[in-house]
Amino acid sequence: MPKPGYKQTELGEIPEEWEVVRLGEIGELQYGYTTSATDKDTGVRFIRITDIADDGRILWNNVPFSEISNEDFKKYATEEGDILFARIGATAGKAGYVDKNLRAIFASYLIRLKVDKKIAHPKFVHLFTQSELYWSQALKEREGQLKKGINSKMIAKFKLPLPPLPEQRRIAKGLVTVNAAIEKT
Repeated sequence: MPKPGYKQTELGEIPEEWEVVRLGEIGELQYGYTTSATDKDTGVRFIRITDIADDGRILWNNVPFSEISNEDFKKYATEEGDILFARIGATAGKAGYVDKNLRAIFASYLIRLKVDKKIAHPKFVHLFTQSELYWSQALKEREGQLKKGINSKMIAKFKLPLPPLPEQRRIAKGLVTVNAAIEKT
């Protein structure tokens, strides 16, 4: 029997006003752009798997550049709040958070989740991708894959406990503040 104010779900006990949703229900998934990286400053950054730190930060100082047409740039341009998932290799499932509105695109070995901000707070969703609950789902899905990769259909199925939007904002703000304080120590 759940505690008062909580309900039992497939993810365990969660507050009654929270829902269990799939990542595919709260945003749009898209594969990245195929091109080569260059050190020549083209004005467009090219985010790759190796540019995402283990904690999900984009390592902007390391991000190279790329050539891309204006038409393709519009399709692959990142914006603050985008979440980028590594889809192959040892770090498949790792998620990076785009924290700046720089002129950047994302590579083909990444999958972008563009969160619908009317439904979910992007930082809350990204914080979820750092959790044990997320990783238990990601690792389980990866195990069945020949190269231990992950694809957009798998990501779309991952379940997360989702509070009402104002509470997501409060949680995200609180955790970001705590993380910033920890980093200063």
